[in-house]
Amino acid sequence: MISKTKNKIIVVTGIPGSGKTTILTRAMKLLKSKNIDYEHLSFGTEMFEIAKKDGIVKTRDQLRKIDTETQKKIQVKASKQIVKMSKKTNIVFDTHATIKTPKGYLIGFPEWVVKEIRPDILVIMEATAKEIHHRRQADKSRTRDHETEEAIEEHQMMNRSATIVSGTMSGSTIRIIQNRHNKVNDAVNELVEVMK
Repeated sequence: MISKTKNKIIVVTGIPGSGKTTILTRAMKLLKSKNIDYEHLSFGTEMFEIAKKDGIVKTRDQLRKIDTETQKKIQVKASKQIVKMSKKTNIVFDTHATIKTPKGYLIGFPEWVVKEIRPDILVIMEATAKEIHHRRQADKSRTRDHETEEAIEEHQMMNRSATIVSGTMSGSTIRIIQNRHNKVNDAVNELVEVMK
């Protein structure tokens, strides 16, 4: 008999302000009520804990400011931890497909992470640039760089492109979910259907 090496791994991506963490948290509550178990992780949090332990950063927002070689090492460590956890339960984690850095876009889910994790489904959470801009201005809990609506649109386009490449490398299916204003429940229900 062949033993299962890992349970289901689902990746939810979206640029800051897309609502990916909010939608995922609500979807997890619905899944739990249906006795569908997932471990909800944040790739950024996993990376932050590693970087903090190694004395590289003190705050999570500093992660996107560190050099790309150091980010790569942290990503590999986080990937290995996630694969290890997936041997015990289904995993869903939210991350950024791309991260805007001072030197340009950094792929948040690059080849070495994709090949390590081998996700089953890649989900892109999106909203209009105007909605994202408004959400960012209203969120006082994070220190975010100011971006125009045009820059937000470009970032979402880069996310789609990066996710398509990740899906090509892993054979994952890709789902785009629109998290529109006053339609949060629709986005939550769509994500629940994907994760069932």
